[in-house]
Amino acid sequence: MRSAVSLALITSLIGSAVPVAARHSPFATAQQDEPVDSEWSRVRKLAPGTELIVIVKGAQLANRYFVAGDESDLTVLNVDDPALTSAARDVLRDLASTHPEYFLAAQKGGRFEFEKNVRMGPDGVFVADRKVADLAQVVERYGRSDITEIKTATIESNPVGCAFAGYYGGGLIGGIPGAVIGGAVGRDTGPALLGMVVGWSIGAVYVYRKCRHKPEKEIYYAPSGSTTP
Repeated sequence: MRSAVSLALITSLIGSAVPVAARHSPFATAQQDEPVDSEWSRVRKLAPGTELIVIVKGAQLANRYFVAGDESDLTVLNVDDPALTSAARDVLRDLASTHPEYFLAAQKGGRFEFEKNVRMGPDGVFVADRKVADLAQVVERYGRSDITEIKTATIESNPVGCAFAGYYGGGLIGGIPGAVIGGAVGRDTGPALLGMVVGWSIGAVYVYRKCRHKPEKEIYYAPSGSTTP
């Protein structure tokens, strides 16, 4: 019995000593840096055209759209310039979602023509024959070391589409369980139908709200004083 107690005591002392040793381990710094690298990897995996809020050296840049990201840089689309026409904004936003590589190609000399008489090249963005913006005004590039935080913007989805999602989703997550619970409680079709209606209504409201409003979501955050490659 004494040997078992001694063995347990030794095991507990060894286990408690491991974290202390790890704090002095040369690998501790690398392990602390992993969360930052993991967060930046989320930036690189963003879907093209994702609307972002980017904070760079204390300045908040809203309404940017993800174009590309690598180990050290972030490239985004900015359509806030008042000189841009609504047609040009629509074309550029659609381009960020479908062909973001065109922006990078334009920076290297590529020229492209799109619908609504919108053209883009290294000399800028044009609508018909009128220049509405320099390329550097709409395609912005920021170094990772200059970026403090990146968040996805708040999204308000189409209410009609969300209504359909709520109707069908509410039946799945609320109507069926409500019917099962009502039937089990009342052992009759009446309570089952009542449970289905109540559950369906609650589920539909829940799904609609989740679909309609998607809040900001933090993608990347660099603590003050942190280092990046």
